[in-house]
Amino acid sequence: MGGFQKVWEELRREGKHLTKYPYDSVVSFVFRYAPKNKPRNQVNVLDVGCGIGNHLWFLAREGFNAYGIDGSETAVKLATELLKEFGVSADVRVFDFTEPLPYEDEFFDLVIDRSSLSSINYESARKVINEIYRVLKPQGHFLFTPYSKTHTSYIKSVTTATESFVEVKMGSLGGTGFVCFYDESDIRQLFPRDKWELCALIESISYDKLSGNIDGGWKVIARKR
Repeated sequence: MGGFQKVWEELRREGKHLTKYPYDSVVSFVFRYAPKNKPRNQVNVLDVGCGIGNHLWFLAREGFNAYGIDGSETAVKLATELLKEFGVSADVRVFDFTEPLPYEDEFFDLVIDRSSLSSINYESARKVINEIYRVLKPQGHFLFTPYSKTHTSYIKSVTTATESFVEVKMGSLGGTGFVCFYDESDIRQLFPRDKWELCALIESISYDKLSGNIDGGWKVIARKR
């Protein structure tokens, strides 16, 4: 259960989860933590689980060197089309990010995970984060946005592979296969102090008064030592 889940290819083929525009958390992260001491065309940014390229075209249009990987062939095909639509280019490829990343050591200034690592179990996420550490430059930054265990989709889950990695049937994440949920101690264990400095550890919880659903998530920003 640690690799790419085929449900994401199926969802993209059905025209679901096709986010076209960048998330504000990613935009603010990029503008705040991109190195200021060199031109943008020398700044390399990787989006892990890039989907249909909603962050790639934004990065490319802003002048950064954008790279993206995703296990869904349909997503990557759509990402290529979206990049053409916006008249920009990026290095985007089909790749299961639970495998060793296809990049050299200390290549990236920034790495983005917009909840993609939540689709793999905790131990697999640990391995991916170790790979992200390898490909990040010293003092490079990583944005990690897993879901919180306060989330309705976790609280009301039924089928579990492990305590944290559950098949979600209800809540806003229902129908997306197995999802990994995190509490603070889980996150801190992924970022040992001898390798990482945590710059932000923010848990956001929103309650929908109509549906009764709770959406819980984390924004973690870590700097490679």
